[in-house]
Amino acid sequence: MIEASVIYSIFKNDRPLRPRHHGVSDRVWAMIQRCWVRDPLQRMTAAEVVDLLEVEAASHTSNRSL
Repeated sequence: MIEASVIYSIFKNDRPLRPRHHGVSDRVWAMIQRCWVRDPLQRMTAAEVVDLLEVEAASHTSNRSL
């Protein structure tokens, strides 16, 4: 029955809250929200998502080497 509740939540445009302590950066959270936009023309493309995640991964890698 969980599947039905998820579908209903999506239909109502409900979205989960941002996790507080799971390391989700502002940049990644903004990307997630843009992926949820109802109008497909306003959503990020797959290429944009990949680019952003590559930048995010590179920033984490460079921070660890400091």
